[in-house]
Amino acid sequence: RHFTLLTFILAIAALLSSLVAILQLKSIRQLALSEIVVEEHNSLSTPVFEEEKGAYSFVSLYDISITNVSGPAVKLASVRKSMISGSFLTLLRGDELLDTFIESSAFISETDCREIQANPRLLREVVQSDMGMEKVMNLVIAPGETKIIHIGVSLQPYDADKQPVATAALVSFDLLFDNGKQNVFRRAFPIYSVN
Repeated sequence: RHFTLLTFILAIAALLSSLVAILQLKSIRQLALSEIVVEEHNSLSTPVFEEEKGAYSFVSLYDISITNVSGPAVKLASVRKSMISGSFLTLLRGDELLDTFIESSAFISETDCREIQANPRLLREVVQSDMGMEKVMNLVIAPGETKIIHIGVSLQPYDADKQPVATAALVSFDLLFDNGKQNVFRRAFPIYSVN
Protein backbone atom coordinates (compact mmCIF):
# COMPACT_ATOMS: atom_id res chain seq x y z
CA ARG A 1 0.00 0.00 0.00
CA HIS A 2 2.83 2.45 0.84
CA PHE A 3 4.47 1.64 -2.49
CA THR A 4 1.23 2.47 -4.38
CA LEU A 5 0.82 5.74 -2.47
CA LEU A 6 4.46 6.68 -3.13
CA THR A 7 4.08 5.88 -6.85
CA PHE A 8 0.89 7.97 -6.97
CA ILE A 9 2.63 10.94 -5.28
CA LEU A 10 5.61 10.69 -7.63
CA ALA A 11 3.28 10.55 -10.65
CA ILE A 12 1.43 13.68 -9.46
CA ALA A 13 4.77 15.48 -8.85
CA ALA A 14 5.99 14.53 -12.34
CA LEU A 15 2.70 15.73 -13.85
CA LEU A 16 2.92 19.07 -12.00
CA SER A 17 6.57 19.46 -13.01
CA SER A 18 5.64 18.84 -16.67
CA LEU A 19 2.79 21.34 -16.45
CA VAL A 20 5.10 24.03 -15.01
CA ALA A 21 7.66 23.33 -17.77
CA ILE A 22 4.96 23.62 -20.48
CA LEU A 23 3.70 26.94 -19.04
CA GLN A 24 7.27 28.30 -18.85
CA LEU A 25 7.94 27.21 -22.44
CA LYS A 26 4.74 28.91 -23.61
CA SER A 27 5.73 32.13 -21.78
CA ILE A 28 9.26 32.07 -23.25
CA ARG A 29 7.83 31.41 -26.72
CA GLN A 30 5.46 34.38 -26.42
CA LEU A 31 8.30 36.66 -25.31
CA ALA A 32 10.40 35.50 -28.24
CA LEU A 33 7.53 36.31 -30.59
CA SER A 34 7.32 39.89 -29.33
CA GLU A 35 9.23 41.88 -31.93
CA ILE A 36 9.89 45.55 -31.21
CA VAL A 37 10.94 47.99 -33.93
CA VAL A 38 12.47 51.33 -32.91
CA GLU A 39 12.88 54.03 -35.58
CA GLU A 40 13.67 57.71 -35.72
CA HIS A 41 10.49 59.50 -36.77
CA ASN A 42 11.74 63.09 -36.79
CA SER A 43 14.65 65.13 -35.39
CA LEU A 44 15.75 68.66 -34.62
CA SER A 45 19.28 69.92 -33.88
CA THR A 46 19.91 73.59 -33.19
CA PRO A 47 21.93 76.12 -31.17
CA VAL A 48 19.87 77.85 -28.47
CA PHE A 49 20.68 81.20 -26.88
CA GLU A 50 20.16 81.06 -23.11
CA GLU A 51 19.42 84.62 -22.00
CA GLU A 52 19.96 83.98 -18.28
CA LYS A 53 23.49 82.64 -18.94
CA GLY A 54 24.21 84.96 -21.88
CA ALA A 55 25.60 81.96 -23.76
CA TYR A 56 24.64 79.40 -26.37
CA SER A 57 23.84 75.77 -25.77
CA PHE A 58 23.05 73.12 -28.38
CA VAL A 59 19.99 70.86 -28.41
CA SER A 60 19.32 67.69 -30.37
CA LEU A 61 15.80 66.23 -30.07
CA TYR A 62 14.42 62.99 -31.56
CA ASP A 63 10.87 61.74 -32.03
CA ILE A 64 11.25 57.96 -31.77
CA SER A 65 8.53 55.53 -32.84
CA ILE A 66 8.33 52.20 -31.01
CA THR A 67 6.23 49.53 -32.70
CA ASN A 68 5.17 46.22 -31.17
CA VAL A 69 5.15 44.26 -34.43
CA SER A 70 3.92 40.98 -32.96
CA GLY A 71 3.39 39.03 -29.79
CA PRO A 72 1.82 40.12 -26.50
CA ALA A 73 1.63 43.67 -25.19
CA VAL A 74 5.02 44.99 -24.13
CA LYS A 75 5.94 47.82 -21.79
CA LEU A 76 8.74 50.33 -22.31
CA ALA A 77 9.87 50.20 -18.68
CA SER A 78 12.49 52.96 -18.81
CA VAL A 79 14.94 54.98 -20.87
CA ARG A 80 18.47 55.44 -19.56
CA LYS A 81 21.70 57.03 -20.67
CA SER A 82 23.70 54.28 -22.37
CA MET A 83 27.19 53.88 -20.95
CA ILE A 84 28.34 51.24 -23.47
CA SER A 85 31.20 53.41 -24.71
CA GLY A 86 31.90 54.89 -21.27
CA SER A 87 29.64 57.92 -21.71
CA PHE A 88 26.23 58.51 -23.24
CA LEU A 89 27.69 61.52 -25.11
CA THR A 90 30.86 61.30 -27.22
CA LEU A 91 32.39 64.36 -28.89
CA LEU A 92 34.12 64.25 -32.28
CA ARG A 93 36.29 66.61 -34.28
CA GLY A 94 36.29 65.14 -37.76
CA ASP A 95 37.18 61.45 -37.25
CA GLU A 96 38.96 62.11 -33.95
CA LEU A 97 37.29 61.15 -30.65
CA LEU A 98 37.72 63.90 -28.06
CA ASP A 99 38.08 63.38 -24.33
CA THR A 100 36.95 66.95 -23.67
CA PHE A 101 34.33 67.25 -20.92
CA ILE A 102 31.34 69.50 -21.54
CA GLU A 103 28.22 70.08 -19.48
CA SER A 104 25.25 68.09 -20.81
CA SER A 105 21.85 66.76 -19.79
CA ALA A 106 19.28 64.39 -21.28
CA PHE A 107 15.53 64.83 -21.26
CA ILE A 108 12.24 63.22 -22.26
CA SER A 109 9.72 65.68 -23.64
CA GLU A 110 5.96 65.80 -24.12
CA THR A 111 6.57 68.15 -27.06
CA ASP A 112 7.56 66.84 -30.49
CA CYS A 113 9.98 68.34 -33.03
CA ARG A 114 7.27 69.86 -35.25
CA GLU A 115 5.67 71.72 -32.33
CA ILE A 116 9.06 73.14 -31.36
CA GLN A 117 9.84 74.17 -34.95
CA ALA A 118 6.48 75.98 -35.04
CA ASN A 119 7.11 77.60 -31.64
CA PRO A 120 10.86 77.72 -30.77
CA ARG A 121 10.13 79.21 -27.32
CA LEU A 122 8.93 75.74 -26.23
CA LEU A 123 12.51 74.51 -26.47
CA ARG A 124 13.52 76.43 -23.33
CA GLU A 125 10.87 74.59 -21.30
CA VAL A 126 11.74 71.20 -22.79
CA VAL A 127 15.46 71.28 -21.93
CA GLN A 128 14.80 72.11 -18.27
CA SER A 129 13.40 68.62 -17.55
CA ASP A 130 16.67 66.74 -16.90
CA MET A 131 15.94 62.99 -16.75
CA GLY A 132 19.05 62.13 -14.73
CA MET A 133 20.60 58.73 -15.51
CA GLU A 134 17.28 56.96 -16.09
CA LYS A 135 13.62 57.86 -16.59
CA VAL A 136 10.84 55.42 -15.70
CA MET A 137 8.32 55.28 -18.56
CA ASN A 138 5.87 52.38 -18.00
CA LEU A 139 4.55 52.89 -21.55
CA VAL A 140 2.37 49.94 -22.62
CA ILE A 141 2.46 49.10 -26.34
CA ALA A 142 -0.25 46.69 -27.52
CA PRO A 143 0.37 44.20 -30.36
CA GLY A 144 0.45 46.11 -33.67
CA GLU A 145 0.54 49.48 -31.89
CA THR A 146 3.08 52.29 -32.33
CA LYS A 147 3.89 54.83 -29.63
CA ILE A 148 6.16 57.86 -30.06
CA ILE A 149 8.48 59.25 -27.41
CA HIS A 150 10.50 62.47 -27.60
CA ILE A 151 14.03 62.20 -26.29
CA GLY A 152 16.91 64.64 -26.46
CA VAL A 153 20.16 66.04 -25.21
CA SER A 154 21.24 69.56 -24.31
CA LEU A 155 24.94 70.43 -24.23
CA GLN A 156 27.27 73.40 -23.84
CA PRO A 157 29.79 72.83 -26.68
CA TYR A 158 30.85 76.46 -27.23
CA ASP A 159 33.98 78.12 -25.86
CA ALA A 160 34.29 81.75 -24.69
CA ASP A 161 34.68 82.88 -28.34
CA LYS A 162 31.41 81.10 -29.27
CA GLN A 163 33.32 78.45 -31.23
CA PRO A 164 32.27 74.79 -30.97
CA VAL A 165 34.86 72.59 -29.21
CA ALA A 166 33.69 69.68 -31.39
CA THR A 167 32.28 69.35 -34.91
CA ALA A 168 29.87 66.53 -34.02
CA ALA A 169 28.56 64.44 -31.14
CA LEU A 170 27.26 60.91 -30.70
CA VAL A 171 24.48 60.30 -28.17
CA SER A 172 23.28 56.89 -26.95
CA PHE A 173 20.21 55.81 -24.98
CA ASP A 174 19.08 52.36 -23.77
CA LEU A 175 15.38 51.58 -24.18
CA LEU A 176 14.54 48.87 -21.62
CA PHE A 177 11.42 46.71 -22.00
CA ASP A 178 9.61 44.66 -19.36
CA ASN A 179 10.14 41.43 -21.33
CA GLY A 180 13.91 41.70 -20.91
CA LYS A 181 14.59 43.12 -24.36
CA GLN A 182 16.80 46.17 -24.77
CA ASN A 183 17.28 48.49 -27.71
CA VAL A 184 20.14 50.99 -28.04
CA PHE A 185 19.13 54.24 -29.76
CA ARG A 186 22.32 55.93 -31.00
CA ARG A 187 22.57 59.02 -33.20
CA ALA A 188 25.36 61.31 -34.37
CA PHE A 189 24.64 64.98 -35.03
CA PRO A 190 26.73 67.93 -36.27
CA ILE A 191 27.33 70.85 -33.90
CA TYR A 192 26.70 74.04 -35.80
CA SER A 193 28.68 77.24 -35.32
CA VAL A 194 26.71 80.20 -33.95
CA ASN A 195 28.70 82.87 -35.88
